[in-house]
Amino acid sequence: MASCCYQTDYRRLFRRRMAARRAARFRKRGLDGTADALVRSLIARGVDGATVLEVGGGLGTLEAALVQAGADRAINVEISAGWEESAAELARELGLSDRLEYRVGDFVDEAERLPDVDVVVLHRVVCCYPWADRMLEAVASLRPRLVGLTFPRDTVWVKAAMRLFNLALWAQRLQFRVFVHPPDEMLQTMERQGFRVVDDTDHGFWRNVVLEAD
Repeated sequence: MASCCYQTDYRRLFRRRMAARRAARFRKRGLDGTADALVRSLIARGVDGATVLEVGGGLGTLEAALVQAGADRAINVEISAGWEESAAELARELGLSDRLEYRVGDFVDEAERLPDVDVVVLHRVVCCYPWADRMLEAVASLRPRLVGLTFPRDTVWVKAAMRLFNLALWAQRLQFRVFVHPPDEMLQTMERQGFRVVDDTDHGFWRNVVLEAD
């Protein structure tokens, strides 16, 4: 379970102002390259009629893209309520309000109250959570067929960049931190839960992995 201080600092960092800026950028440019690549990889493995869960999805842009590609509906579980207003506005603009659901809470705590889903998206979210194994085990408990996972590459320069970002957070007196969790450990966690890697690509700072249930 995430600490109260951790959740509070997350909400202080990811606020309505940031959400509005990200929404404006999405309207102008669409998904960025890494997000678009992850969505395309999931679509290639079939999302027609699927129920999608996006963990820490912010505006819910990836899940919206999957619904537009044929998924039936999607749920976004986001720890910060700061995204909710912009996410709802964007859903209305896309004509998807009745198919995109927004829930506020720590996904690991909320997982037992969620329905089983077909596809789970974790785009740049495990790096914002201290306990990657707990998050991934909670994902597996929902019995998805596909899991799309984006995390920082385990390289010297990526780790250096993350340390600088954490230093900036410390200077703001925030307890929130970002993490480069060992990729092998994360993938082994998913393998123990019955998943296998079906796509694995690097995109600059990030690594996209798609896993499928055996």
